Amino acid sequence: GALGLGARGSPRCRLQSLALSLNPLAAEGAAALTHALKGNTSLRHLALEYITLYSREPANLLSTVLAAECRLERLSLSFNYISACGSPVEQITHQLAANTTLAELRVRRCCIGGWRRARAIARGIQGNTSIAALDLSYNGLGAAQAAASTLSLAVGTLKEAFRRNATLRSVNLAHNALGATGSLEIVRAALRGPSITMLDLQSNAMGIEGVRAIACELAAGGHAWLPLALNAHARGVREAAVSA
Repeated sequence: GALGLGARGSPRCRLQSLALSLNPLAAEGAAALTHALKGNTSLRHLALEYITLYSREPANLLSTVLAAECRLERLSLSFNYISACGSPVEQITHQLAANTTLAELRVRRCCIGGWRRARAIARGIQGNTSIAALDLSYNGLGAAQAAASTLSLAVGTLKEAFRRNATLRSVNLAHNALGATGSLEIVRAALRGPSITMLDLQSNAMGIEGVRAIACELAAGGHAWLPLALNAHARGVREAAVSA
């Protein structure tokens, strides 16, 4: 098997961490890696950033790494084009919800591909019971909002996931065009949810009024500090709103 991972059940295979980022695998390489991973039981950490996920074989690879049988604990698929690999959205939802070993998932700048695939990921997170760290930054999740006062379907579903999921601790939603309304609703969901302790909302075009609304929401809930990564110029606005 590729890289010697495919020795199914072999007691000699002890590899626990593998980084293949910045290697354009193409269809043939993705097919070989998919075959190898299906027979591996030791790997726990896998980095596949910038490997160029296109065509049918990468779709099979995506399905394999998300499958519970793969037993990964940390997975990074950042900087790939998930929307182009053809993996069915229903399958993504089911596999994320059923996975019980994955603790960290990074899909930063993955061009998730419209509200259907983004909502599928959010629905999967909603049912997942193991993921503690989630990076969905640079995916334009709020870009489909019809107006500044409305939520995109992806953000609306993600909001529900934050309210219900009991294992998420760290969430990165930076650079997602959430706007003031989307950012505020995400913060409200995180505050009402049972587990999130770190939320990154950098560069979401929330504006000063959006920052003020978030600060007031936190103050109303008895929070003396803002658990968000914000630009320095916004911190003064936050402190003024909290002390008002």
